[in-house]
Amino acid sequence: MIDFIRTLIDPVFNQKYSHEREIVESQIARRDFAYLQRHSKILEKKNRDVFICLMIGFILGFLFFFLSIRLDAKKTTQVHAVNLKAGKRNAVKSTPMSIKKHTGLESDVVKPQTSSIVFDKYTDYNNAISMFFGNDKISFAVARAESGFNCSVVANDNYGLFQINIVHMWRFTSHGLKWYSCHDNAMVAHQIWEEREQIVRGSGWLIWGAYTDKSYLRYL
Repeated sequence: MIDFIRTLIDPVFNQKYSHEREIVESQIARRDFAYLQRHSKILEKKNRDVFICLMIGFILGFLFFFLSIRLDAKKTTQVHAVNLKAGKRNAVKSTPMSIKKHTGLESDVVKPQTSSIVFDKYTDYNNAISMFFGNDKISFAVARAESGFNCSVVANDNYGLFQINIVHMWRFTSHGLKWYSCHDNAMVAHQIWEEREQIVRGSGWLIWGAYTDKSYLRYL
C-alpha cells in the first residue's frame, strides 16, 4: 500500500523539485556570469593602464635620450667654434723686422714691418695636423694614406686632407669653413675623431678606411 502511494506522489514531487533546481542553477549561472564579466572588465582596465604607463615611460625615455644627444652635440660644436677662433688668432702673427739701409747710418733704419701668415692653411698640412692632433703619428699616417697630404683632392664623395665624407659636409658649411683648407679639414677631422672617442674610447679612427684596412701602417 505504501509503495503504491509513493508511486503516485513521487512524480509530482520530482517535477516540482526539478523545476526549483533549474531555477536555482540558472540564478547561480547568471551570478557567476555577472562576476566573470565584472572581473574581466577590471582586468581589462588594469592592462590598459599598464600599457599606457609603459608607453609614457618609453616616450619620456626617448625624449630624454634625444635631448641629451642634442645638448652634447651643441656643446661639442661650441667648443670647436672656440678652437676655430683660437686657431685663426694663432695663425697670423706680427713679427717686427728691423732692416738698415745700405748707408750704414742708424737714422736710416726702416720702420718695423709685419710679416705674413705663419703657415698657409690651404697648403701647409703639417702645421694644420699638428694644431689639432699634436705629434700623433697615426693622424699623419692616416692623412697621408687617405689623401697623400693633398688638401684639395676629391675621391668617391670624400673631400680634402682627411677625406671627410660628404655626410659631414654640414660641419664645414655651418661654420663657414672650407673643406679644401688643410686647417679646416683637420679641425673637422679632429671633431669627428673626438666625438667617437667620447662614445667608445679607441674608436676615433675607425670611420677612416685607411685605418681599418691598415694601409696607414706603411707611413708610421
